[in-house]
Amino acid sequence: MPAEIDRPASLSALPVRRFWGWGYQHEQLSAPERQAIHGLVGLLGGNAAHAATEPTLAEFALRAPRIAPPPALAPVLSDRPYDRLTHSLGKGYADCLRMWLRDVPHVPDWVAFPRSEAEVVDLLDWAAGRNVAVVPFGGGTSVVGGVEPAVGAGYAATLSLDLERLNRVLEVDRTSRAARIQAGVLGPLLEAQLRPHGLTLRHYPQSFQFSTLGGWIATRAGGHYATQFTHIDDFVQATRTVTPAGVIETRRLPGSGAGPAPDRLLIGSEGTLGVITEAWMRLQDLPRFRASASVRCSSASSEPCSLRAAFSVATARSTSASRWAASRTASSTLRVEASPFAASAFWRSRFNCAVIRAALAADSAWSAAATRSTAIFTRSSAAATPVRCVS
Repeated sequence: MPAEIDRPASLSALPVRRFWGWGYQHEQLSAPERQAIHGLVGLLGGNAAHAATEPTLAEFALRAPRIAPPPALAPVLSDRPYDRLTHSLGKGYADCLRMWLRDVPHVPDWVAFPRSEAEVVDLLDWAAGRNVAVVPFGGGTSVVGGVEPAVGAGYAATLSLDLERLNRVLEVDRTSRAARIQAGVLGPLLEAQLRPHGLTLRHYPQSFQFSTLGGWIATRAGGHYATQFTHIDDFVQATRTVTPAGVIETRRLPGSGAGPAPDRLLIGSEGTLGVITEAWMRLQDLPRFRASASVRCSSASSEPCSLRAAFSVATARSTSASRWAASRTASSTLRVEASPFAASAFWRSRFNCAVIRAALAADSAWSAAATRSTAIFTRSSAAATPVRCVS
């Protein structure tokens, strides 16, 4: 953990992040990593000796807030430079480059850290009455300008509304495998709170470490483990959203086909309709087994490369069923085995069959056959037969 002496003045309770880029302030590259980067820079014709220096807070001259908050809200509002700069831009390449150029034209006048939904309501009431633009802020990982307070000249001021303190799992329904969760919880903390219940959301976007549940819902996030569930939509059971006109709370139902689904209006709304404060989420049992495989390819067209997707699918399925075993023989055969139940579930998935077809399409000399418990991929000199999956 970073030393407290290095911590800038802030209302945030999270570990200090780099305001000018990804990651925590205390995490640094090792000497070998720096040497490797310098070598890559040299290959591109650059000179690492001329590298720019990291931005510091003192290099930014921020204008004073254009509006004064009411005393009742002062404890949750910050005008500290670190808080304002951290909430000025997202984490896209253009955002980071502007920070390194010390060019941040739009900085929020105030950053709010509400401790409860009631304080979110109070903040929105104040903002509506004083013509203050509110920008909801989850983890700040947007790469499309979603957190930048560039709202034009029609507002008296801007407020970045950070939900980091609304970070708890409030209720768990183990029987239904669902939980009521506050929107400001970061991915790792969410999983840590679900683990004692033997449950997981198992939604892993690229920004998992630094993004929040509310941000996933508001941006309709997609996860890397997408062999079955792709977007956060698949996990949302109900939402609760604070708007300037009141609170929207949708009904918690296993499923419904009765008219338009109000959650679909909020999922992907990018914070334009209100501030999502909590949600009921569908969960999954924690996997009992975990397995992985690595394949080193001598070139992009080599044999193992044409099977990378097949390996990925097989090992991903092993986390929810049974252990898979893979072996290669001298006759260039890849054999993937599992228990009958696991193999049946795997090969009966049309989606996974499509992935394997795509994996083998790169090398037409591969053919495949599948039984209830075994998948065999064979490389031959003759033309390959189509990949066959159990239907």
